[in-house]
Amino acid sequence: MILKKNKIGYAIGSLYKKLLPLFSVGFPGGYKFLVIMVVTLFAGSNIADSFSKGYFWVGLLVSFSGLPVAALMVSNNHNMLPKHRFYFILISTVIAFLIAYFTVLNTYPFELCLIIFVAALFLSYYETAKRYFLNIGDFIAIFIASTVSLLMFLALFITTKDDAVWLIFLVFFSLLFPMAAMLVINTYKGSLGKPSAIRQLIKGFLHYILSSMTSTSLMAALPLVVISEIGNGFSSQIAQVFSFSSLMYLLPRALSAKHIPDMRANGITHKSVEAFFYRILKFELLIIIFSLPVFYAAYDEWLVFWILFSAMQTSQLSLPFSNVLMVHGDSRNILKVNYISASAFVFLCFLLTLWLEPGMDRAEWLLFFFWLLQVLKLFLSYGVCKKYVY
Repeated sequence: MILKKNKIGYAIGSLYKKLLPLFSVGFPGGYKFLVIMVVTLFAGSNIADSFSKGYFWVGLLVSFSGLPVAALMVSNNHNMLPKHRFYFILISTVIAFLIAYFTVLNTYPFELCLIIFVAALFLSYYETAKRYFLNIGDFIAIFIASTVSLLMFLALFITTKDDAVWLIFLVFFSLLFPMAAMLVINTYKGSLGKPSAIRQLIKGFLHYILSSMTSTSLMAALPLVVISEIGNGFSSQIAQVFSFSSLMYLLPRALSAKHIPDMRANGITHKSVEAFFYRILKFELLIIIFSLPVFYAAYDEWLVFWILFSAMQTSQLSLPFSNVLMVHGDSRNILKVNYISASAFVFLCFLLTLWLEPGMDRAEWLLFFFWLLQVLKLFLSYGVCKKYVY
């Protein structure tokens, strides 16, 4: 009887250890999906369309600020103090916003532009706080903060559902506040030790920004480009597909969260990287195939949405190999991979503008080329990371 209880306890403990990282890593995707669905279903269509476009702009700005800083934090080669993270994010967000404002955002209402800037700061600081907890393997802190974030959004949504500007503020403030509180409680335990030289941090940060411009930023800008091709009336549907695709990153990102601390501590083996890749490959093939009838039934313009979904899922296949490069702090090769693949994509898009007029057909071809970009990136990432695997 005692042995049986021990087995049950072991099974529960084992399940807990597996599900906690899964929830912690998958929460951002789940939160975004829930937010988009709640807004598009329960707010008015005009509110939902304005919210969706502002939401995409926040993600685009963060790809030039918070995400490069979080990428720096993955490697043991860079020890960033809290003040480093604060100033890097603040300065880069201001620069990215000013460029966006004087090129495109000045056509938007000023209060919407202002809240996009504030929300970009919120999301950037959230990304680095989450990376801090992932690095030290503190999934309980992420679980607690995530739960509070979800409850905050649901509790306050009814008070802001008629205003797209305050909806954007609520979404990203609800993300940041609980995570920031957990950081204060944990007193930045992971920031102890000798900090990296500022010159080294700036160099790595610039590499990751340039890399992000040809990778994450392309992904973040893609919905805005597709909306410009097929019309603002599709903004909410694009947001639904984009957030659903982000939700499906759950398994790849959870596997990544488990492997990065292990690679940082114990090195990288061919067996572990290969197992990581084949798990993701099987998962992505299954959801791409089974999503086809779902999109066909749910949307009139199902093909453009399914290609967008498939391309975003294919992007996860290179995750095992890019993680190897990030753990080694090899931002130069990450930039090289992204630069080559993005250059091929831009060239194909240039030919596409000469071939077709704006519209649904051109949007479908644009997304198909984006899918080809992910396949090329997969092979390039695999090629450059092999020297680090033993």
